[in-house]
Amino acid sequence: MSNKPRIVFMYVKAGYGHIVPMKAIQDAFVRLYRDQFEVISVYPLKDQNNPRLNRLGHMLEHSTNVANRYPILGYGLCLLQKILPLRFVYYVMAKPKTRKAAVDLLKSYHADALVSTHWFTHYFAGFIHDEHLINIAYVPDAHILTLETAPSDLTIVSYDTCYQEALKKHPKRFNQNNLALSSFPIREEIAHTNLDKIKARELLHLPTNNLTLIFMDGSYGSKKTRKVIKKLLLSNMKLTIISIAGNHQSQSDYFKTLKIN
Repeated sequence: MSNKPRIVFMYVKAGYGHIVPMKAIQDAFVRLYRDQFEVISVYPLKDQNNPRLNRLGHMLEHSTNVANRYPILGYGLCLLQKILPLRFVYYVMAKPKTRKAAVDLLKSYHADALVSTHWFTHYFAGFIHDEHLINIAYVPDAHILTLETAPSDLTIVSYDTCYQEALKKHPKRFNQNNLALSSFPIREEIAHTNLDKIKARELLHLPTNNLTLIFMDGSYGSKKTRKVIKKLLLSNMKLTIISIAGNHQSQSDYFKTLKIN
């Protein structure tokens, strides 16, 4: 085992909004501090030796897909977790034996710092009572969810709305010492590309002179994206419209049915 401090980046497959920021944060950390730290990436909820965690991982993945297909269910779940006590919500979603399995697995990483972009790994890390361990949570959302208020040593957000909400709505949990506002993490290959927009369009075989619009609302924002794009298609302007929504096949199938002028 290396004598360097060990930083473990914990990925959760529950939408690209959690995976892509983690990849960007890890890439930047490796680029800046590769000589000073040992960096490890893991998928705790896909550990083949932990059936309970595997089931939890499948449940999260399935619930994400269902919420993408039926957004009203996603809104309902968000509403419930605002109304119900935080501990009760986590208890329902991860029974004590599952939580113990997760905490034991996280302990086995022998980390000096655990980094999460999903509230479940962030929550589990909070049960490791080690004064030398740093629990870091990155929140990719524009608003602070109750599930994201579980204890951590540092919570990082990229939206001012989220930052202000956290301080205002959860003053006992967040303060300026444990909450930080950062820019949105961008992957290395994008941040340091030498391509300008014209060359990028040529590389992707897109019209070079069209007004090009990219919607990055992800899967959860797909319904609103559809409404906006339908209105844009009524325009006489020459447009190239790109919707980024992860592995959202129904979104792709829907756009193929639209009549384009």
